[in-house]
This record gives sequence, structure tokens and C-alpha cells, in this order.
Amino acid sequence: MSQVPTSLREDADPTTAALRRELDLCRQELETSRKRLEQLEQRAGAREEDSRFRGIFDAVPGMVCVLNPAGEVELLNERVLEYFGKTLEELKSWALIDAVHPDDLGGVVEAWRHSVQTGEPFDRAQRQRRADGVYRWHHSRAEPVRDAAGRITTWYMLITDIDDLRRAEEALRQNQAYLKEAQRLSRTGSFGWNVRTGELTWSTQTFSILGYEPVARPTLELVLARVHPEDAGLVRETMDRASRDFSDLAFEHRLLLPGGTVKYVRVVAHAAADASGKVEYVGALMDVTERIQTTQSLERAMARLRDSEHFARDQAEALRRILDALAHESSPDRIVEHVLRTLTEQLLAHSCSVWSRDSATGLLHFGFSYVSGEFRTNKDVRFAASFSSECGKGIWPGVDIFNSGQPQVIEDIRAMPDFPWRSDLLAQGVITVLVVPMLVVGEVHGVVGIRFAVKRSFLPEEIQLAQSLANQAMLAMQLSRISAQSRQTAVLAERNRMARDIHDTLAQGFTGVIVQLEAAADARAQGLGPEAGDHLQRAVSLARESLNDARRSVRALRPQALDQRGLPEALGGMLQKLTVNTPLRTQFEMAGAPQPLPFEHEDNLLRIAQEVLTNALRHSQARTFSVRLAFTPEEVRLEMRDDGRGFDGLKRSDGFGLLGIRERAEQMGGRLTLRTSVGEGTTTVVQLPLSAAEESRAP
Repeated sequence: MSQVPTSLREDADPTTAALRRELDLCRQELETSRKRLEQLEQRAGAREEDSRFRGIFDAVPGMVCVLNPAGEVELLNERVLEYFGKTLEELKSWALIDAVHPDDLGGVVEAWRHSVQTGEPFDRAQRQRRADGVYRWHHSRAEPVRDAAGRITTWYMLITDIDDLRRAEEALRQNQAYLKEAQRLSRTGSFGWNVRTGELTWSTQTFSILGYEPVARPTLELVLARVHPEDAGLVRETMDRASRDFSDLAFEHRLLLPGGTVKYVRVVAHAAADASGKVEYVGALMDVTERIQTTQSLERAMARLRDSEHFARDQAEALRRILDALAHESSPDRIVEHVLRTLTEQLLAHSCSVWSRDSATGLLHFGFSYVSGEFRTNKDVRFAASFSSECGKGIWPGVDIFNSGQPQVIEDIRAMPDFPWRSDLLAQGVITVLVVPMLVVGEVHGVVGIRFAVKRSFLPEEIQLAQSLANQAMLAMQLSRISAQSRQTAVLAERNRMARDIHDTLAQGFTGVIVQLEAAADARAQGLGPEAGDHLQRAVSLARESLNDARRSVRALRPQALDQRGLPEALGGMLQKLTVNTPLRTQFEMAGAPQPLPFEHEDNLLRIAQEVLTNALRHSQARTFSVRLAFTPEEVRLEMRDDGRGFDGLKRSDGFGLLGIRERAEQMGGRLTLRTSVGEGTTTVVQLPLSAAEESRAP
């Protein structure tokens, strides 16, 4: 630009200055307008940003709260307001209203105060009241926002509804608890087996069955370590086959746990493959030890049942022979011979011997023996010399039979110190000796030595039979002593009483035993194991009761049934005991007011009814059996009736039962009436005048 002449610049100075001033004013106004424009633009952008933030804030899928550094509510999204049905101002005082369940409020306030004071994140679950008044579980999580200096500027809190999740978790816990308890009660565990990796998962019950603590890591090695050595090959072969062809598993084997405990288990499993082809077995491990042991026990019980059935039949036959001897033999020595022969044959013994004890001197004297089919007595000097009398103490070392009064078993005489006649027994090959006391009024008056050529033990029933027969031997020896004192009449009376009592206890009792055993055999044939066991138990009970009554009979005691209750109750109990679970239907009826009767009359009436019922069970093929006991001022009448096949009353009967009934009736001063015919049943009536009963009670 060319320079302006000085004269012109000077002339223009006033105008130029004015223009400059105007220009400066315009510039200032323009700057002010620009700043105002920038401010307006900033405010518009802030409003747009705030609107965008609020949209995002309300769109969060949960309840969101913004709080100041002091923990006070500043902002809530719409979900919070909708849930509580309250305004922002109301919810700023959340701790003072019913927003939080009263039981949870104190803990929430204390935890929030702690977070605000320490700056630690807030994390808590509590129940919160919905607008409709329902409390639901929520989880609250709050995190602080800090500035560059580390000061908290804002708290952001997210509140999530976890009520459905919490209920589902509770239901899952309950189901898991039910499953765990069900597995415990059923002794069934579950497992999973990844064939490719070998990884195993076990339930708590599986750990328990295998005998491991739940902290152990399940492996196939742990499984195989518990398998019984005899079953290890089966288990390995089964697992190898399963890993090759993925077939279902179903097999049983044994476990051998530490301490020697053996368990029986059943394994069932099914293989399933996922989309990737990974195969996994899911199965159950069942502890079937109780089932196996029950089956084994049932098999043993069935074997015992068969043995008991044979044994009972043999016992009945033995008792029949003894009864025949008691009823027909006139020589007490012959009765002893029958007893010893029966003992030897029934118990498969080598030989038997009887020794009597002198109560004055305590010496044992040889009385009888049965060896190799030969009956020997002390009247034969050969044997009297061989078996000398010895002191009653110390005969058998360790055997105190004279004080205990109980049978004793000498298991092996080869291992015992020497005792009298031990060398003779060893020379004969004797190993075991069963020593049975012979009792008179509860005192040991002698012993029976039953010898065996093999080492053996004894069933309780065998010892009871031996004791019963030993008592019969003692009875025979007592009869011999009575006979030697010229009291033949008393001997016959006592013998008949014993014969009747034994017939009415053991023989009749074993009829009931045989009935129960036959019922057990039928149940067993039909596969009814529990019912067969019930019949077996009843047979054992009847046998023991009969043996007990026989012992009481030897001691001249009244039957136990009459010791415990009156005649009517004893009759009813006898009917029920002997016919339970048999086809025979029974009925008992009592008429009139019961009158007191002498003990022996009650005993005789009970025995008569028992004998008649036994005959009905054994011979009549009856369907019904009734007993009527009637009391009148003049007499007692016992009437028994069955609808069986009857018999020809005109024919002679050699049976001991009918003879015993007639003798009992006559002994009481009563009358026996028997009405029967073939195919028409049998009626037996015993009439006892009460005057006779009164006379028997008179001193």
C-alpha cells in the first residue's frame, strides 16, 4: 500500500478516530453475542445429554439408585418408583417407611451406614415391600465413584429381584435333602462315570456304601480297592466290556471294607451320549446286604425247618416208644432200657450209661448202660467190676453238674485231665460226652452220660429231649426203689399218672408241633417264607411248652396254664394254641357260674379236653371242634364235639388216650360218655358231681 501524504493523514485523523471507536464497540458487542451464543449452545447440549442419560437410566433392567457421598437418595429410576408405588421424595426416607421388611431393616441400615463410613461396597439381601403389600427378596449392590483425589462423589446401587431364584434354590435344597435321605433310607447311592476321561461323581450315600469320606476324590482305583478279592475279576471284566460297547450294567458283587466287613451291592447303570459323542454312565449303587443276608437266613431256616421236621417226627416216635414201655412194661429195668436205647438212637450216640448218687455218701454207683445194642445193669458182676463207684465230686474236671443241675457238654475228653474210666472211654473211641442230670424234686439224684465217637455240639431241642428222657430214666429208677419196698400199688398208680401226664403233654404237644411243621412245609412249598417262619416259631414254642409241662409233671406239679389262670381261660388258651393256623375251627362256650374245683380235678379236665382235641387233629379229619364247660349246682359238665369221621365204638381200642381219659374221669368220681359212629363225628362228655369235688377237697 502506498503511503498516504502527511497532509491527508492529518486532515483525516478526527474522522478516523471516530471510526475506530465505533469499530471497537462493534467488536465488543460481537464478542458478547458470541459468548452468549456459546452459552446457549452448551445449555442445549446439556439438556440433550440429560435427556439421553435419563432414558438410559430408566431402561436399565433392574432398580437403580443414585446416592450422594453421604448415602442419601438423589435419583431413582422408574422401576424403583413403580415397584414401591411411592415418589422420589417419599423414598428418600426409605429407612423410616415400610420399604424394607421390619425383620431385615436393622441389619440393612447398619450395613449401609458401615459402607458409607468406610467406602466399602455394599452387598446384602433383604425383603422389600411391593406396592401391593407383598414382600419379595432382593439383592442390593452399591459401588462408590471417586474423583481424581480419591474422594467419593457418588454411590450407584443396583437392586435385583431374587425372590423367584431364592424360592427355586430353597426347593432345590429341599429336593436334594429329600433325595439324600431317600438314598440313605433305601441304601441306594448314585454315580456318574465319564468313560473317556474316567472321571467319577458320587452321591453322599455312594461314599457311605463304599466306606469313604465325602472329601475323597472318586476314582476307579478307589472302587476296585473296595471290591472283594473273589469278585474283582467279575467287576473288572464288566467295566472293560462297558467301556467298549457301552452296554447297560446290571450285576451284583461283594465289597470288603476295612475291618473285614462284607457288603453285598447291586450296580445298575445306563449309558448315554451327548451331541459331541461323549459317553457317560448314570447309575445307582444299592446296598443289598440285608436282602442277601435275609435270603441266606431264610435258606438256613428252611434247612433247619426240614431238620426240625425230621427231628420232631423222630422225637414223637421216641416218645411213643417210651409211652408204650411205661404203659406195658412191668419191669422198671426194661423201662430204663427203652429210655437208653431211645437216647442212643435219637442222638446218634456211641453209648449211654446211668449213674445214681448216694445222697448220704456222695458216691456215684453204676446203674445201667447201653453199649453196641447191649443193655447192661449193675446186677452183672462183669460190669459192676469194670465201673467202680467214685466220689461224686471231681468226676469230670470243670463239670459242676451236681450244683448247677444243668446238662453239661464235655466237648473233647482227649484234652481233659484224667478222670475215672477215661481210659476205658478212649479205648472205645469216645470223644464227646453229654452229661445230663436226673432230677427228683429239683435235686440231682443221678446222671446220664451220653457218649459220642465224634466231636460235636447240640441243638437246644436235643439237650431238652435228653433231659426229658433222663428224667424218665430217673422215674424208672424211682419206680424200682418203690417196687423194692413192696409198694406195687403206689408204683402202678404213679406210673399210670406219669404215663397219662407224659401222654397228655409231650405226645399231645408234639401233635401240635407236627401240625405246625406240616403247615410250615406247605408254606415253604408255596414259596411263603415269612409264613413258614411263623409256623416254625410256633412249633418251637409248642415243643418247649410241652417239655416244660413234662418237667412239671415229673415234679408232680400242676400244668403251668392252670398256675397262671383258671380252668375256663386255660381251656380257651389250649384250643387257640394247638389249632392256630390249622383248618380246624374251634369254639369255646361256658355256661353257669364257675365253681371252685380241686387242683387235680382242673388238671384232669384240662388234660381230657387236650387229649380229645389231639385225637380230632390226628384222626378225625374234623372241620369244627367245640368245647362247652357248664356249671350247675349239682355238677360240672365238660362236653366236646367234632364233626369228623367218627369210629366204631364197639370195636376194642388199644389206644392209651381213651384209657387215660376213662381213668381220669373215674379218678375224679365222674362219668365218661362217648357217642360216635362212622361218618357221624364224635361227642365226648365228662360229668363230675360237685359233691365228689367237695369230698376231694375235704381234709
